Amino acid sequence: MPLYTSKLELTSTASGSGKAIADVEFVRGAFRTVATAGELDNIGVEQVADGQIVWVEAESSTYQATLVLADYVNTFSDTVTWSTFSGFGSGGGGGASNIGELTDVTTGSLSNGQVLQYNSSTGKWEASSVSGTGDISAVFAGDGLTGGGSAGSVSLDIDPGLGMQLTTDGITLDTGSTHFTNAIAALADKNIFQATGSIYSTNQELEITGSLTIDWSSTGKPLSITSGSLEVFSVSNNGVLNLISQSNTPSATEGSLYFGNDKNLYLGV
Repeated sequence: MPLYTSKLELTSTASGSGKAIADVEFVRGAFRTVATAGELDNIGVEQVADGQIVWVEAESSTYQATLVLADYVNTFSDTVTWSTFSGFGSGGGGGASNIGELTDVTTGSLSNGQVLQYNSSTGKWEASSVSGTGDISAVFAGDGLTGGGSAGSVSLDIDPGLGMQLTTDGITLDTGSTHFTNAIAALADKNIFQATGSIYSTNQELEITGSLTIDWSSTGKPLSITSGSLEVFSVSNNGVLNLISQSNTPSATEGSLYFGNDKNLYLGV
C-alpha cells in the first residue's frame, strides 16, 4: 500500500516494477484528456486546480481551467470555467489556439513570416508581413495629406486641393476641373482681359495706383498707342520716343508737345 505523508508515495516494489503507476484520473491538477469539450463540465471542481490544462481530442486543442474559490460573501462554492489554452503564464482564458478558431479572419492561412494584425476599420484580423523594428503604432494624415492608418501597411498621399491634380511627375494645374473652368468664367465676366487672336485685350479702363514697369525682351515696340487704326505715339525697343506727325494743327494745350507734318516740333503754351 502507498504510504501517506505530505504526498502520495509508492512502495519500493511498485516504484521499481517499471510498470505504469496507478490511474491518475482523479488526481487534482493532473494532465488529462477528454473526448469532447462538453466533457470538461463533467470534471468535478474538487479535481481541478487553477491553470490546469486538459487535452480535448475532438478539437485537437488544449483547454485551461480558471478556478474561482468561494469567498463566502458573494459565493459559497468553488467554480471553474474552461477556455482554450493561450500559453503558460496567462492564468487561463483568452484567445484561440489556432487560426481556425478566429471567426473574423479574412485571409485564410498565413504565409511564412507573416502575423495576424487586427484592423479596427474592417473589424477583421488580417495577414501582415513583419519587417524591421520600431514602436510606431499609427500614422495619421496631416494637412494636405490623405491616407495613413493604425494597422497593417499604410501609406500617405498628397491631397493637391481644388483645381490641381496629382500625377507621377508631381502636382499640375487641372484645367479640366470645374474649379478651374469656373474661375476662368468668372474672370471673363469681368471683361478685364480676353483673348483676341494671339493677344489679350480689354475695352475697360485700367487704373494703376502704384508704379508701372514694362519688361520688354522681345522684338518690336514695347509701347504703342493708337487712335483707331492710326498710331500716334510709341516707344521703340531701344528706348526711342516716336511722335507721329499730325496733318492738322491740334488745339494748343499748355505743356503739350506735337510733331507736325512739316517736320517741326511744336510746344504748347
